[in-house]
Amino acid sequence: MEALLKRELGLSFVEANGQQGEGWISDGLGYNTDKGQIFAKINKKKEAKVMFDGELASLEAIIATDTVRVPKPMKVMDHPTTEGAVLAMEHLDMRGLSTYAAKLGEQLARMHLFNEELMKQKVANEIRVGGGCDVECVTRFGFPVATCCGIVPQDNEWCDDWVESFRI
Repeated sequence: MEALLKRELGLSFVEANGQQGEGWISDGLGYNTDKGQIFAKINKKKEAKVMFDGELASLEAIIATDTVRVPKPMKVMDHPTTEGAVLAMEHLDMRGLSTYAAKLGEQLARMHLFNEELMKQKVANEIRVGGGCDVECVTRFGFPVATCCGIVPQDNEWCDDWVESFRI
């Protein structure tokens, strides 16, 4: 795994730091590198690439809202010895998060209202004399890539109606 991370992320030093994560779907390993700590999420199943591509896009979308602190994703790579994949991301210390439950709840609420706030800003900009529309907001339901429920891909085809989007 160290050789893969070095090659794919352009690192000169990679060493496992003993931090591990085990889940129902994927496992993870922490690494110290010349560019800081990273976390590699690992899944050996062939469906993992779709799952990790969706997770990478989802993390980037959350980061773009500037509401909730999530790990910065780096890259999805082919697993070196199986048909699976590896998602490399910034390592975040998740210990003691329960003390921030109320703050996290507020941040999640702000994240879910993010697009609505953008739409209000867009309307306000259009009303102003000389106001241009430089605000990017989403007016349909969906997501640009497939995401997964566990390892099962979910179609996120763009729809004009939320019921149709939910039904897909």
